[in-house]
Amino acid sequence: MNDFFRLLLLFLFSINVCWAQNLAVVIGNNSYKNVGKLDNPINDANLISSKFTNLGYEVWLNQDLNEIEFNNLVKKIAKNSSSFDTTAIYYAGHAVQLDGLNYLLPIDQISPETEEDVTLSAVVMDDLVNAIRSPHKIVLMDACRNNPLIQQTLASKGRGLLSRGLAPPNITSGGIFIAYATASGDVATDGSSQNSPFAESLARHLENPESIDDMFSRVTKDVLKSTNKQQRPFKYASLEGRFCLPGPCDSLVAINNPSPTNNQPKPQADIKKDIPKEILKIRKDKLNFYTEWVTYNWTEEHIYQFQPSSFIYDPEKQIARISEKSIKNITGFASIFAVNGEYSITKNRYHCAQNTFTFEEISRFDSDGKLIEHFLIPEHDQKPMPIPSGSITEDAFYTFCSYEANVFNTVVSTNESGQKLYGASDGRKYYWDKKASMELDGKKYFSVVAMGNPVHVDEIDETYSTEIVVAIASCDSKSRAQQVNSFYINEQGKINRVLKWLPAIQHNLVENSPGFHILKDACNE
Repeated sequence: MNDFFRLLLLFLFSINVCWAQNLAVVIGNNSYKNVGKLDNPINDANLISSKFTNLGYEVWLNQDLNEIEFNNLVKKIAKNSSSFDTTAIYYAGHAVQLDGLNYLLPIDQISPETEEDVTLSAVVMDDLVNAIRSPHKIVLMDACRNNPLIQQTLASKGRGLLSRGLAPPNITSGGIFIAYATASGDVATDGSSQNSPFAESLARHLENPESIDDMFSRVTKDVLKSTNKQQRPFKYASLEGRFCLPGPCDSLVAINNPSPTNNQPKPQADIKKDIPKEILKIRKDKLNFYTEWVTYNWTEEHIYQFQPSSFIYDPEKQIARISEKSIKNITGFASIFAVNGEYSITKNRYHCAQNTFTFEEISRFDSDGKLIEHFLIPEHDQKPMPIPSGSITEDAFYTFCSYEANVFNTVVSTNESGQKLYGASDGRKYYWDKKASMELDGKKYFSVVAMGNPVHVDEIDETYSTEIVVAIASCDSKSRAQQVNSFYINEQGKINRVLKWLPAIQHNLVENSPGFHILKDACNE
């Protein structure tokens, strides 16, 4: 094996091993000396920091910051946040709005008699946001807590520039999500328990394997309910595409790179030797439903796809083979792997029982599809390598080594033709045919077609008009289902993205929901 090939192999492996680092800066200010103490911010900060730790974020936990410490923290964020893909900031404590700007108060804030007493000592929220140098900026402000002392003092002695609650943020660039515990111009409660209503709900949903918009919708509903509709959280966002706090939204493992403190075991591929061979490959009569290359993951730098016609699984040897395409998604970053639209195609072999993989063949192409280099790796040089935790390789392993990924073979059609409409929910219509189900290893799988408004994903320049939801359900419990796969279909009726959920997404099937009616029909009641 020549030196260039060794370097190429090392580079390919390093791409799969590395994982985006994320930072969470958590601040809780309780012990205000002059403007009214608070009971819960430090409790809230401890709670939220534990959730970010579970997600694998590097966490900077700060408590009771004085003016110097607060400003030093802003400088530290400006200096170091460029090393992280995402920087999330959670602030719990006092804040005030003056002349349209929001000020976060240090614990040694003097009792203000003029606006300058605030503006010359507090931290401007916009400065804190602008200090973040990461591509994604997430700011969670549990700060607009009622402060009658400041309100009364400045209202009587100032120039009348003090306003209730916080002002809307000044968003001038993309990649930003800012959430307030309550709407602009309103105040939030500190909470009657150990945590604020906003912090309690954030902690409940922060680790959900879903977009931050969906997560925040759940938080809003929780806070409205717990405060008897007196407090409505509000968001301001300029995100370019979907964003998920646990990691890339379309990673096949929903929550990636867990902290060592997260004791939940990683699910293992469940391969059975007695599984019928016909469901362990993508059947030829189904290939017309696939695009030539199907996206199964992407990062900010690469798009990862597989070729359905190349997939082969040997159930006796427990080996999966697949052709994988990795497209460079950013121009101007030179490497031997890809640049300015170049891409590589690798033939990979996954040893499902041993949790290892090998490269069998590597080809590199320019942006016009012209072959630049090709390596056929001799069998004696095909050294099995361990599956690195939290990597794209691990995503591929669980996609192609798990028979559940191939239950799609039960789908009769990729549109509503010949299928029965079982209802609508969240703007989507759900269709199902009784033939689109099967029993495997004691579990009943259902493939349901969900049709709604087309969604364009800028990162990979694809539009999805339909989703096929593959779920496990049982007649013994018609109120629950587990979603294990999603197949996304473009406007030409072809599957161009596949997503495997680990762990499975739990759905509660309320009465009269489409899922409830499908299961009821399937159980012949």
